[in-house]
Amino acid sequence: MPRICPKCGKEQKNNAQFCSACGAKLTDSAAESADDDVVIFSPQKKGETGSHPLSFLKKVPKAVWVSVVVVALGAAALFVFGSVQSSLHSRDKTAAELQQAMEQGDFALLSKVARPSDESIAFTSETAQPMFLLYNTSSAFRRDVASIAEDGPSPFHLVPEHRFLYTSYSVMIDSVDLTVRTNIAGASVSAGAQTADSVAQEAVVPALDGTTYTSDYTNLVRSSAKLSGLLPGMYDVTASYTASFGEQFQASSKVSLMESTETALNFEYASVYIWNTSDLDVTLNVGQTAYGTIGSNMTLQLAPLHPETVLTAECTTDAGEKMTSSVSASDSYFEIRFAVGKVQIYNDYDVNMDVAWAGDPYCSITGKSAYVIDSVPVGTKLTCSLEGYDIFKPYDYTVQYDYDSIYPILNLSDESSDKVALAISDYLTSLGPDAADPPTSLSADLERVLAETHLMSAALAISNITIHDVYSVDVTQTGVEIRLNGSYDYTLPAGITLPADPAAPAEPADGTDTGSDTDTGASQDGTADGTQPDADGTGTADNADGTQTDGSGDQPQTEENQTTFTQKFDAALSYDGTSWTVQG
Repeated sequence: MPRICPKCGKEQKNNAQFCSACGAKLTDSAAESADDDVVIFSPQKKGETGSHPLSFLKKVPKAVWVSVVVVALGAAALFVFGSVQSSLHSRDKTAAELQQAMEQGDFALLSKVARPSDESIAFTSETAQPMFLLYNTSSAFRRDVASIAEDGPSPFHLVPEHRFLYTSYSVMIDSVDLTVRTNIAGASVSAGAQTADSVAQEAVVPALDGTTYTSDYTNLVRSSAKLSGLLPGMYDVTASYTASFGEQFQASSKVSLMESTETALNFEYASVYIWNTSDLDVTLNVGQTAYGTIGSNMTLQLAPLHPETVLTAECTTDAGEKMTSSVSASDSYFEIRFAVGKVQIYNDYDVNMDVAWAGDPYCSITGKSAYVIDSVPVGTKLTCSLEGYDIFKPYDYTVQYDYDSIYPILNLSDESSDKVALAISDYLTSLGPDAADPPTSLSADLERVLAETHLMSAALAISNITIHDVYSVDVTQTGVEIRLNGSYDYTLPAGITLPADPAAPAEPADGTDTGSDTDTGASQDGTADGTQPDADGTGTADNADGTQTDGSGDQPQTEENQTTFTQKFDAALSYDGTSWTVQG
């Protein structure tokens, strides 16, 4: 082994006789092998004399030094082990950190102590959210988390992980399955990131003879979908279905999963039986979507549908008329009945008659002639009006039969009726007992009453003039002349009665006796109480002593002693574009 200078401690060559550093002579003892002893030298500074301060150390046995190193390494190992052990997850520490992570919704902390037992399940902040939500809403789930240190049926389990010299714990989270039962096969069911289609659990309903069933209708059976690999938690479970004709359905529910569970999500829908009883092929629309054509006398079972969905059947006649019929799906039954008819319209007036088809102008019928309209859908409204005469109300007719013949009778408009009634009232109230003109068809009966009672028509309280029908219209150079019929009421003053007349012109409006029977006691020249008819036309009766009875006399004119009559009439009037005039 190399020589060591006893003076300065520098290492020398094996064959050196003097120290290359201080020049001291190397002795044979310094060159001896030191296999069993170790000598520690301390360099002596220049100019120092005497022995080295550590020269008192004697040779130390190697075994001692090995023991010292072992002890030091053991102490270091204990220190490191204690540090590692304090940073690892003990059973209680792991359980406490799991509970803390769940309370705080801290996925970073949760992922340090827990993981799914199924390694194929993605464990992310998103997939962990249902667990945090369930922890905040379910006391039972919180108890499961709190009791994780104990063995039990909880979906959380403490699992030991053995390492060299120590054991650590982590939490394994068991996955759960969710089975969703629904009432439509082929529905898409989802919860979290899991999705599955429902599968029919019973046989498809067989089709009835003569009835067409849609492919969607055959899916209306009990079905179920199984969602596997879900972590415990609260989930929004949804089921959706889209029919071939565009109807979309959705059902949803919140489900708490702490173990494998079954739930039900059923769709609300309507089913409609459709029967085309018409002789025409029709096009069926489901809402705004065209479904297809339904032949004459064909049936169809259509489902599923939203109850508020409107089904519309359409067809076009040979005449180009478009017919439609609609129902709501909530009605469950839709009979499509398109029928056409033929209508003959006879214009009995002397002027042209305009005809509108469903509000649109269609044709004009000349006066005193007929016109046939063919291929009119049943239910169509035809409107007839006299060309250029807005004094009349339009005549509306709705086609109801395969064939019909109509004779439109036009009535005056409300405004014209009021004006005609006013003209008739003015005319009647101007009559007196000694009319110079020959009686007209309007005034004949009233003039007879005035002649017999010696009253002015103004005393008869004429009222309730009603226009019934206009049955003739003639166009003249100055305007238009019409003939119409109607009725009015008149009331006799108190104390005035009509003489006996089997052919009395009117009946009391209240159905009471008119007092015209022969046993009334009335004389030809006066009344039963000795009074005389009103000779001077003042509207009051002349008493035997020359006085007159009126509203201020001895016999008040009250409703109890007055009689009201209803008189029918025919009248002719002319209209010059501004006003009405009675012609007779």
